[in-house]
Amino acid sequence: MVSHEHRFIFIHIVKCAGTSIEKYFGHHDEYEGWNMQDHRTIRDLERPLSVAAFRSRENLRLVARRSLKRNPTPNPRNGRTVTAQQFRDYYKWTVVRDPWHRVRSWYMGLARDARMLKDGERLPDFDRFVQEQAGTRELRPVHHWLTRFDGSLAMDRIVHFDALDEGLHQVAQDLGLPPIQLGHELNSTAMKTPKPQFTQRTIDRISEVYAAEIRDFGFAPPQVGA
Repeated sequence: MVSHEHRFIFIHIVKCAGTSIEKYFGHHDEYEGWNMQDHRTIRDLERPLSVAAFRSRENLRLVARRSLKRNPTPNPRNGRTVTAQQFRDYYKWTVVRDPWHRVRSWYMGLARDARMLKDGERLPDFDRFVQEQAGTRELRPVHHWLTRFDGSLAMDRIVHFDALDEGLHQVAQDLGLPPIQLGHELNSTAMKTPKPQFTQRTIDRISEVYAAEIRDFGFAPPQVGA
């Protein structure tokens, strides 16, 4: 999400309170239909392109995506871009969440809304889903969203989901804004979505796939049965 009013770039990683943050800052004011969120990576917005942008297959894929489709969703605000100067100057921030609960929350969202599934796709049980889908598509590791073309992880602030209120207080102070008070736009608990339990197998698989972010952000695994 790009906010020219407040001069920031917010990287919305799925199932990390980003929908509530986008709504708070008016990002959904012009569009309230399906697929309103801005899930672009920092490389989708990075200016200018560096030589490093052409040194890996993933970088090249993101460069090609940028050139082929400017606005990835029907929400017109998701097509906002920044100049090279704005990219350098704007405050960059995100929210990260431990991968076990992020994966489970995404799974619960799929169970709640079939529009999130591909055509003809059936949702397997949670254990099979983790074995097959962890690290793919919307569940790619957070470094996919936060890493620049040169491989650096350069955010002005990284807020932890488990300390969201404190982190948002710091963001507001950094930006010179009043305290940020969020609603809960996609609260699966309030919607009474069944919550699958973690098995040792699912915990181990997620630990393997997301080892880098677990190490870098100090995430601790849940207990079996949680």
